[in-house]
Amino acid sequence: KETLTWVTEDTAVLKVFTFSAGYGQKNIEALITEANGKAKNLILDLRSNGGGSVNSLNHLLSLLMPPKVEYGIFVNRKLVDDFKLANPGADVSLEKVAAWTPRKTQTREREVPHFKGKIAVLINRGSASASEIAAAGLREGVGAKIFGQPTAGAVLASVFGRLPEGYSVQYPVSDYLTAKGMRLEKNPVQPDVLVAGPPSAEADPVIAKAVEALRGS
Repeated sequence: KETLTWVTEDTAVLKVFTFSAGYGQKNIEALITEANGKAKNLILDLRSNGGGSVNSLNHLLSLLMPPKVEYGIFVNRKLVDDFKLANPGADVSLEKVAAWTPRKTQTREREVPHFKGKIAVLINRGSASASEIAAAGLREGVGAKIFGQPTAGAVLASVFGRLPEGYSVQYPVSDYLTAKGMRLEKNPVQPDVLVAGPPSAEADPVIAKAVEALRGS
C-alpha cells in the first residue's frame, strides 16, 4: 500500500510504488486528504516505480494539480493519419502532430480536493513509463522540483495481446510527448537537483535535499 510519512510538522512524503495492479485509489485519496489537513509541502516518491495504467496516472495527477491542466499528448497511428488528412503535403513529426491536435491529456476534477501546497518529486533509474510522465507533468504543470537520478526513458504506451497456449505479447501503440512538446522515450527525465546514493538505515539523502529545498523556497 502507498504510504504517507511525516518528515517535519508541515512536510510529508507520499510513496507510490506502482501505477499497475495494486495502485490503491481509495488509499491515495485518504492520504491526500490527510496531507491537505496540515501539509504545506508534499514530496512524491516515485523511485523504482516502473509505471502502469494511464488511468491510475491520471487519478494521481488529478489529486496533485488543478482540474483541466494539460500534461501531455499520446500520439498513435490514427492521430498521425488524421494530421496527414488535415495537412496534406506537410512534413510529419511527433512534435508537429502533438502541437496540432486538440486531444491533450488533462487532469480531471475528483471528489477529493487536489493538494495545493508545494510539491517535490523523487526519481531514479527505476522510475519508468507513467512515473516519468507524472514527474514531467508536475514540473511543467505546477513547477514541482525534481530530485534524485535520471529516469529510465521508457515511455511508449503499450497493450497486451493474447497468444495461443496461454501466452501474451506486449507491444507499443503510441508515443508520448509532454504538454510542452518533450518526447520522453529514450530521453530520461533529468532531476533539477542530482542526488546520488541510496537511503541508509539512518537517513535518505534525496528526501533530505527535497525537504531542504521546499522549506527554504
